[in-house]
Amino acid sequence: MKSTIKKITAILLIGLLPLTSYLGIKSWKQAYEMSTVAISDNIILSIEAKSNAKKIINQLNNLNIISSSSQLKIYLYLINATTNIKAGDYLVTSQMTYKELINNLILGKQISYKIRLEEGKSIDDAIKELCSHPKLSNSTNIDNSLTNLLIKPSGYPQGDTIAEGLLFPDTYEFFNGASIESIIHIANQKLIKVLMEEWNTRDKKTPYKTPYEALIMASMIEKESGLEAEKCKISGVFVRRLQKRMRLQADPTVIYGIKEEYNGKLTKKMLIKETPYNTYKIPRLPPAPISLVSRSSIYAAMHPDTSNCLYFVSKGDGSHHFSDNLVEHQQAIKKYIKKSK
Repeated sequence: MKSTIKKITAILLIGLLPLTSYLGIKSWKQAYEMSTVAISDNIILSIEAKSNAKKIINQLNNLNIISSSSQLKIYLYLINATTNIKAGDYLVTSQMTYKELINNLILGKQISYKIRLEEGKSIDDAIKELCSHPKLSNSTNIDNSLTNLLIKPSGYPQGDTIAEGLLFPDTYEFFNGASIESIIHIANQKLIKVLMEEWNTRDKKTPYKTPYEALIMASMIEKESGLEAEKCKISGVFVRRLQKRMRLQADPTVIYGIKEEYNGKLTKKMLIKETPYNTYKIPRLPPAPISLVSRSSIYAAMHPDTSNCLYFVSKGDGSHHFSDNLVEHQQAIKKYIKKSK
């Protein structure tokens, strides 16, 4: 009888071992994942692409984020997460639990970065801004492939290679390692979307034959004034001058045409220099935009005011004086320009 009881007891103990082991592992796992990481200050963790579990564990150990490499290795094995951690930059806080940390790495909950492409800047300035950002990658020669990356609006000259004005100025968000090309693609798509939205609701009396012509006008408005209240008035002046076959005489187009020759002061020599962008010489719009263009300037190009103004001059404070005739304009020049010299 005693031997039978011993046999039964042994069988029961052997049968209970897996259950006891399972409960012990489960209890350890729950306790481990709810404990907090070892750091006292927040840090940014950068996981490189194609990093394996061993490399990531060593990285976490070297940064003193974990207190035990072997424990994290066991934990990753238990949750089957040794191969699905995503590359990127992650914020690790001092109050973060191991479960939160590993979940973020598995789900790819990365830190995002931002870059601003500014209205009024040239495409060259925008590309330099993108290329200088340390978190953006560049796998190709952007200057050589730029026009191939871009969607062109209706009216863009066939065979042309000018990329000016084809990116929308805005703040763009991305993750570490995103390509410059991806930002260019998004900014270009947004420009086309905004341009066509405004084109479809434009004042039908405007003289533009294509959306691209309207974009050229919008870039001139952008460079002439940063004041929202003035943009439709400036648009009106330019539109009426076009309709009357007057030269637009816009200083920003002259400056764009002479590029590095301009040193902050526009001279008479520069104003008579023959370039495709010198609107003191050509009786039409320049051949392409001269800057990145905001939505408000695109709207203004499509909705010029209906006053009689044909001239404007800077007051020196960012605003402009508008005149209906040349006499009044010349008086304004004496008041605001010659007096300031």
